[in-house]
Amino acid sequence: MEIHLLLDPESPWRKTGHDLTRGDLWDGNCFLRDEQITPMFKGIHTLDDAARLCSELTGRFGWMRIQPGKIWLAADHLRSQPIFYAMDRQRIWISDIPDRILQVSTDTEIDPSLAAEYLVLGYVTGPDTLFRGLHQVEPGTIVEIAEDTEGEPPRRSVRRYWDFIHTYRDAPREHFTRHLDDVVLQTVQRAIRYADGRPIVLPLSGGYDSRLLAMTLARLEYSDVHCYSYGQKGNAEMEVGRHIASDLGFRWTGIHYTASKWRKRFHSADRKAYYRLAGREAGVPNIQELVAIAELKEQGLVPDNGVIMSGHFGGALVGGRGIYDSHTYRDRPQTDAETILRHVYHYHHNLWDWSGWRNRLEPFFRQRILDGLPELARFPDSPSACESWNIRQRQARFIVPIRHLYTYYGYDAWMPYCDQDYIRFWMTVPLAFRHDKSLYTDYIDRQAPFRIATHQPEKPILAIREAVRKTLLFRPAQSFYTSWVQGRRKRREYDRHPMAWYGIMERGDFHAHFTGRENINSFQSLELLRTLYENGYLSPEMIFKRFAGNQ
Repeated sequence: MEIHLLLDPESPWRKTGHDLTRGDLWDGNCFLRDEQITPMFKGIHTLDDAARLCSELTGRFGWMRIQPGKIWLAADHLRSQPIFYAMDRQRIWISDIPDRILQVSTDTEIDPSLAAEYLVLGYVTGPDTLFRGLHQVEPGTIVEIAEDTEGEPPRRSVRRYWDFIHTYRDAPREHFTRHLDDVVLQTVQRAIRYADGRPIVLPLSGGYDSRLLAMTLARLEYSDVHCYSYGQKGNAEMEVGRHIASDLGFRWTGIHYTASKWRKRFHSADRKAYYRLAGREAGVPNIQELVAIAELKEQGLVPDNGVIMSGHFGGALVGGRGIYDSHTYRDRPQTDAETILRHVYHYHHNLWDWSGWRNRLEPFFRQRILDGLPELARFPDSPSACESWNIRQRQARFIVPIRHLYTYYGYDAWMPYCDQDYIRFWMTVPLAFRHDKSLYTDYIDRQAPFRIATHQPEKPILAIREAVRKTLLFRPAQSFYTSWVQGRRKRREYDRHPMAWYGIMERGDFHAHFTGRENINSFQSLELLRTLYENGYLSPEMIFKRFAGNQ
């Protein structure tokens, strides 16, 4: 095999013998970093050995073993160190930046079917990318590429060593509350150990996840904390962030978003370079903090040696969105393929309206969703399967990669809620305690003396929905409310969205496509496909037509 390594020189992999590693792993009371990780893989001789070791590691890592006749490529449980590869007969290209492979590989054609998935999801699921022949190592997997008989292409096989599948413990609610407190303290203590005395920079919103991080840092008496919040001036969540930081005695900076700031930043060469680095071929890069991070860096508002610690990913573990409503049958949660599919379509395949192409698209999407899950019999209920799909597909490909934005601007970054032990705890929590994030939010609200008001605009709506959920009024009320929300958004969203980020496009272009149901990632997925196709204007309908013509 002819092997070509095209790795990012700015974020080097450490090489020892045949092994290359990158990341940070927890070992006892200390972190192992970069070259310290490589010896952990030295004793690996079989794929079973590799799977066993990877499943036991705590932290983030990427690992490659490149030897004559055989290659192993491994990603951690959330693919925090992405690895891409392509194969062409006896040539193999491997990189952490897919653009580098596309510049030299012979197969650079976009797959129309995967373009349709990318359009409605904002990322490509499974081991694929937008481009035929360009693959990604999935979360919690090891890819083996081995020489076959002479003249034949190498064989590729995949070992899945980690899955997010709940195994519920039978214990009273208070037991889980005490255990949650223990695991939160352990998780944040590890984050502090990772910071190693450096300033911690905390994105602080009105949500529970960042608030819990802030409260626990104060509880553990880590004082060198710099908080920042962002949004349009007068944004309610921004004000909550300021109050939380003040009450805890932390520094706080507010970054005000405007449409003109977004337009200037989004159309800059700097943003385009970040997109290439962030692997746009596999997913839409997260831009929520683009303006904030750029201004913090350029104006020196937080220390350059600070470690950004965000609350991202925390909400994916604790229940809430979708696991208690009609899409997952709150009252009948038994594992059922149709329930899971209905949930995933509703909550994830929603960036653009594909109802007009449903007969053509649904069989394709259905197979992609089921292929992305382990055997359904392994799940205790449908919500567990829905959460598993969300974590392996959306969280690992869209949420976790936000750290690339931080590192692009020169900051170190750590995501505490990605800690394996924190995740393992939530895999044991019964469904009843995850409904509406009840265990999680009750725990945070009880954290005296850090009782801080929060911004929860959806609470009244949820209460009304629960009151009419089992009545004949539910369906018509739900339909009316959805129509009202979409109409209101269509009239107001361009100017009044709290992030002001629709300024990335002209008003006329926005209103030509916006129906009230799309969001910023809808426009990003379309814009990225326009860019990658390199043929100017595209519309969602054109993408769906390309899909139909490919069937």
